[in-house]
Amino acid sequence: MTENAHGISRPQWLVSCMISMLVGIGGTALYYNPPPAPHEAGEDTSWIVLSPSSEPLTYTEEAMFHSDIKLPAVTSFSGKAKFVTDATSQKSKTKLGYIVDMNIAPLDAKPPAQQSKPAPATDASGKAAAVIPAVDYDVVFYFILKDKDGFPLMKLSSNEETVHSGQNNHFQFFARSFVPQNIASNTRNVTARIEAVRCVSCRSEIGHREGRHQQRPFFHF
Repeated sequence: MTENAHGISRPQWLVSCMISMLVGIGGTALYYNPPPAPHEAGEDTSWIVLSPSSEPLTYTEEAMFHSDIKLPAVTSFSGKAKFVTDATSQKSKTKLGYIVDMNIAPLDAKPPAQQSKPAPATDASGKAAAVIPAVDYDVVFYFILKDKDGFPLMKLSSNEETVHSGQNNHFQFFARSFVPQNIASNTRNVTARIEAVRCVSCRSEIGHREGRHQQRPFFHF
């Protein structure tokens, strides 16, 4: 076996050269393509920030024409969504989970002429009509799933939720329909819209509806 002046055989010298070459190539690759910075502890990169639609608040016919008190303006709207798979099922069932925060202006934030229709000074029994301090509405959230180029892939809706004027309203639940896996994997943006369905405080139904919302299970597929 041939050795050089340093006492290293030729095969060993070739191996050393190859290792040095590989290390150099690897170092150059890391220099020009550094690994992504680690995420902060607890950060979940699967969340998608919701984008408000061009018309963030719409009304059903009932809410528009059959409610004696209109829903005040939505002063702020924010939220995020992610795809959640039911781990308890043998079949992959995926739904869009959402977290939404929306602030509704107080009822007296509008001029009286725009706030409600003229109300009688007394009720049916002849007593003075009670002043309503706030208004409550049933609403539905609509979500449009879009790909990286902004093309719509699927439209989803939430269950009915109840919002209250003059406060921040926080919601966390799932959209109603299942999402095919190929659509979930291609979704890059989610646009959100709020639809006011009906005024519930106008009809004295808020207690019944709140009870219905509180009884439903959180992780319900």
